[in-house]
Amino acid sequence: MFRLLTTAAVACALTACGLAAAAPPETAGDIEHYLVELERIHPEPYHAVSKADYRAAADRLIARLPELDDDQLLVELLRLVALLGERDGHANMNPLAGGHRRELHLYPLATYEFADGVYVVAAPGRPQLVGRKLLAIQGTPIADVLRLLDPLVTYDNPLSLAAHRSPYLVTAEILHGLGVTPTASRAVFSVEGAPAAELAPVVTDAYIRALRPAYPNYLDGMPKRTRPLLVQKRGTSQWLTTIAKDRVVYFAYNTVQGYPREIADRLLRLARRPKTRRVVIDLRNNGGGDINTYPYLLQTLKARAINKRGKLVVLIGRTTFSAAVHFAVDLKRGTHAIFMGEPTGGSPNHYSDTDPVTLPTSGYTINVPRIHFVKLPGQSGLQLDADVSVPLTGADFFAGRDPVLARAIR
Repeated sequence: MFRLLTTAAVACALTACGLAAAAPPETAGDIEHYLVELERIHPEPYHAVSKADYRAAADRLIARLPELDDDQLLVELLRLVALLGERDGHANMNPLAGGHRRELHLYPLATYEFADGVYVVAAPGRPQLVGRKLLAIQGTPIADVLRLLDPLVTYDNPLSLAAHRSPYLVTAEILHGLGVTPTASRAVFSVEGAPAAELAPVVTDAYIRALRPAYPNYLDGMPKRTRPLLVQKRGTSQWLTTIAKDRVVYFAYNTVQGYPREIADRLLRLARRPKTRRVVIDLRNNGGGDINTYPYLLQTLKARAINKRGKLVVLIGRTTFSAAVHFAVDLKRGTHAIFMGEPTGGSPNHYSDTDPVTLPTSGYTINVPRIHFVKLPGQSGLQLDADVSVPLTGADFFAGRDPVLARAIR
């Protein structure tokens, strides 16, 4: 017995069930529009790839349009944008970036790539998955999935690549377009030490709402937890406290926003106490903001009571990005601070402050940088390195340990 399908059901049958509709030929105009806007907006679009090679990649994509379905088109557009290369982590078509007219779907979990593997760090409604290594998606080992994703993710350096690809890892249309899953409607996620979970994706807005309690600011990184301090108040822009029996002043500088004059003054007062032996500035959750807001804080940290070798310690990592890297570089050049953790995800010299380019046919929005920030003229390094490298493992994190902060205190 046959039944009539509604329009919505037909759409589901063509997309969520893996038979995505073919990309319309008008999409060639999308690609040409993007190329024109890229050259108009980006100060140096071909800094990492030649114009001829970029044009050739675009032409190959245009030639393949008749054979691509919608999900494969998404993958290939991501690949074209990511071809911009290093220092272009602000350029993106990130599924969570907003502005896309086509509704994308994500499986309701979040991951983080610790030193000892990829872990599930949040899974609304499925607490049994949290804290476990993600081993495979639909039978494809996670290392192979990450290799397939790498050419699709914009980045400043390898650390920002690792930070930025988490949402790509759970976007249904991307996994389907890559051939990791046979459909965009369901996928099996295999984790260590628990039964595999078959999940259905949800629309982007629902995904963000579900994850927001764990990720209040929704930056790349780890969710808010009771422990450790690294994520204890992840939704707070800046907060100051004392730890280690009141002998260490700890300042979580999570966003370069506002003018933290009052908190800087309080930090200095605490640093001047005879019992204070260390001041720790934690930039590991700082994805950037406005570089014009931190000069007073920077000047405060140069005060004699703070700026001593061994007293001032700065914690950095893959989520230290954009304006946070500017601040870190200024501290590196202007103080005796010791830097601990992992390299920054942002490059000191990078392309930033994006303008949106909406593709008229496919409906995606590509954010194109319009400013070249050169924080370290004449230097080609892609990151700010830690003086003391301290890895963070999933085993540590889920046990409530923060070896980076522990080393800074010690």
